[in-house]
Amino acid sequence: MRNSVLDVLRYLFEASHWAGIEPAMDEQQRVVDQLQEMGFDEYSIDRAFDWIQNLSFLGKPDDGNVVSGQHSIRYYTNEEIQHLPAGIRGYITGLEQAGILDTVSREMIINQLMFLEPESIEMDSAKWVTLVVLDNYPAGLGLTLPEESMVVEGTYRNMH
Repeated sequence: MRNSVLDVLRYLFEASHWAGIEPAMDEQQRVVDQLQEMGFDEYSIDRAFDWIQNLSFLGKPDDGNVVSGQHSIRYYTNEEIQHLPAGIRGYITGLEQAGILDTVSREMIINQLMFLEPESIEMDSAKWVTLVVLDNYPAGLGLTLPEESMVVEGTYRNMH
């Protein structure tokens, strides 16, 4: 049975297996065994664990080389344009223009979306990834309930 990485991730996060900590190797193997028993395929499980590990690396403080500006413009590579639909790119831009994302969190979201299979990236998936990334973002943008609902409901449809 072939599942998407996103299916595995949603299951893991919804089942609260990952409460911001990485399990010990024996715990991870137990979770993998449980996922396989539930019908998730090995490839998707492995990619999901890589995605979670990547999420933890994205939030690590760097050496100060990241430029964080309010008025930056993001140019997408050809690969990103092929992978991320225009509506999702516009959604990310809208969140940044509204001050919900900074340049670092924007790049974290794009990176995590690029890690998924292109066919699994829909607006709902992008919103879910955005919430997960922001929830794990150490700089903590501290979303308020209205801002969180803007992320989920996508009230920035009219932004360019």
